[in-house]
Amino acid sequence: AKMARCVLFSVTTVACLLVSFCSVAVAVQNKGSETGSERPPTIDSYNSGVCSYRWSADPFGPCSRTCEGVQVRRVFCYCYNPDDGSTEVSDMRFCEVNDPRLQPISTRSCGVDCATYSWLNSAWGICNVVCGVGVERRRVTCRKATNSFTTTVRDSECLAALGGLKPWTTRSCSQVCRVVPGPWSDCNVSCGSGQQNRTLTCVQTLHEGREQNVALIHCENDPTQVGECLPTSRPCDPVNRCRYNVTRWSDCFTSDGVGVQTRTVTCLKINNTVTATVPLYECGNDSTLTNPISERLCFCEAPRWEVGTYSPCPVSCEGDDKAYQTRSVYCTCAIDDRPPLIADNGLCANLTKPDVTRPCGQQQCPCINPYWRTGRFGACSLTNGNVGEKKRRVKCICFRSGVRKATAVSRCDRHSRPADTVNCNPPCLDPSWAVGSYGNCSKTCDGERTRLVVCRCSNCKIVDDAVCIAEVPIYKPPTKRRCNDECPCTEYRYRTSSWSNCSATCGPGIQTRTVGCVCLLENMYQERTNRAACERNTGSPFPLAERPCNTSCSCQNLTYRSGDWSRCIPDDSECDGYRNRTHSCYCDGVVTDIRHCDLYLRRPPERTRCRHCPFVWEPSPWSECYADCRRRRTVYCKNSTTGERVRNSYCNAHLAMARPDRTEQCTYTGNKRNIIWKTTAWSNCSTSCSTASSQGMKRRTVTCVNRCTRAKAEGCKLKSKPQNMMQCNSSM
Repeated sequence: AKMARCVLFSVTTVACLLVSFCSVAVAVQNKGSETGSERPPTIDSYNSGVCSYRWSADPFGPCSRTCEGVQVRRVFCYCYNPDDGSTEVSDMRFCEVNDPRLQPISTRSCGVDCATYSWLNSAWGICNVVCGVGVERRRVTCRKATNSFTTTVRDSECLAALGGLKPWTTRSCSQVCRVVPGPWSDCNVSCGSGQQNRTLTCVQTLHEGREQNVALIHCENDPTQVGECLPTSRPCDPVNRCRYNVTRWSDCFTSDGVGVQTRTVTCLKINNTVTATVPLYECGNDSTLTNPISERLCFCEAPRWEVGTYSPCPVSCEGDDKAYQTRSVYCTCAIDDRPPLIADNGLCANLTKPDVTRPCGQQQCPCINPYWRTGRFGACSLTNGNVGEKKRRVKCICFRSGVRKATAVSRCDRHSRPADTVNCNPPCLDPSWAVGSYGNCSKTCDGERTRLVVCRCSNCKIVDDAVCIAEVPIYKPPTKRRCNDECPCTEYRYRTSSWSNCSATCGPGIQTRTVGCVCLLENMYQERTNRAACERNTGSPFPLAERPCNTSCSCQNLTYRSGDWSRCIPDDSECDGYRNRTHSCYCDGVVTDIRHCDLYLRRPPERTRCRHCPFVWEPSPWSECYADCRRRRTVYCKNSTTGERVRNSYCNAHLAMARPDRTEQCTYTGNKRNIIWKTTAWSNCSTSCSTASSQGMKRRTVTCVNRCTRAKAEGCKLKSKPQNMMQCNSSM
């Protein structure tokens, strides 16, 4: 009975406690309902201690179906007490109050294996060349189809699912063109050697036999037309013949200390039996004719010789006495302050005529940057006792005309001349390796033994090892070997370092440490790399070198930060490629493990398509200015990635920039045909009234100019100089 009363008392007590607890809970719930608040106002109303609320989630469950299914997991909020390290599941509203943005997702899509893959081919584009062999392109993309939608994915997914190769994105194409020449024009001169011109047209053959004219550059870019290149000009000889006609020299007319004789020079064009007078330039076009002078000096009070500059030496600068330089020497007559006139050489006959030629050997050849050059030493020869001698050649070298050549030793610094003879050891006869005995082991466990190995001659003299290496056909014997390497290990032990800090300052991360296997040898632990030995002798698995960690944080701003895009990396196509970039995860401006961002955010794309066209126009340097006052260069299309020259049609098809100019206007002064005489109009006659015994003179200015620049020049032919004075008479 006493026992029954005790049991009844205990049950009654527990029932009372339960009723009291339920009353308190109902009172608290009613109080919350009265205030109209469904969320706990403060954390302390549920936990009197210090509590840190955190989100957590179970692993995802199995996929609901094999195709386009869903995986579900439980997401809950727990309370972590830092005082005793205990955890307790709490109401999810506490974590929502803490930071609702960090709540893990509870569902995700799955079942991607049910997708079907296929290649989607677009229609072939037009040929990228107008003439010749080109390329047609099309777009080939990988399509992934599911039950609900179809998307474009990377090519690697189709290659993995379908196997084989990606369909061709390019194929060759051809456009038939031909060059049609036009008729030749008439010869552009009446006398002498001239030129005929014609135009070339590029004709493209279309479907159904139709044809159309295209730019000539397209036929030039067609390699099949290279053998059919047609000239656009050719030399021609007209049916007419020309010759100069001159009158007799006039009497010597003396004025201001100089006498002048003149005559009339005309050009006659002869066609069979018909002869006609034509302008002088008609005869000038015939290079076989020499233009006669129309005036000459017959008297001069102060004649003198004029000389030109010496021509370059015709051979390289080596002091060859058989080569000569030449210059022009001619007689002139000076009249007051006017430019001197060219006179007959007979007027300067009483004066000493300067030399017209000189030997090239008179000029000293420069020696640039002289230095000593040494040859290899010869074999060592025994000259006296045990001392040998070896010799070598020593030369003085300098640059002449850009080429290294030997010169006199006096041109080099004698104080820095290397020695041509040095002492040496006599040759070593019958060298061989001399081997000593191994010594004792350096340690009782895991030691080594050493010995002496030297190169020795037949006279027992020790020489450098290089002598035996060069002469003896066997390798040098070893000087060391291991000993006592089978050491008994009395104890194996793992050695670990302390864990590193968590890789993430906020959220999940990784901690690492170093783990090694040590062995007790000779009363001390020595490092070993044999992991299996520790696992076999200790009976425990190798400790982990890394472990996950989760740093407590309250992240207000969780975001990705993307790096810069890489350069465009080309793929299989000619001008298409892709770019890559990397991402980092930041929590309130501090870098953290990227898996923290992956848990709550969608990662930005790490690869994108780009345009990578390696074709560029490559111009060569400009040439020198030609006689037609234009300079030229070649411009071709080049692959900047490989450096190879490709067809010009590639640049025409892919570049917006037109092909750079291949010719341009320039100033040329090196062609004698561009150096011509320029004359002004005749002046009035010097006398207003002439008689039979007296005539007047009229003058004009004759200047040597460059036809391209119209500026004064030198080098006009004196024989073709027009006359600047002429007899005249004036009637009242």
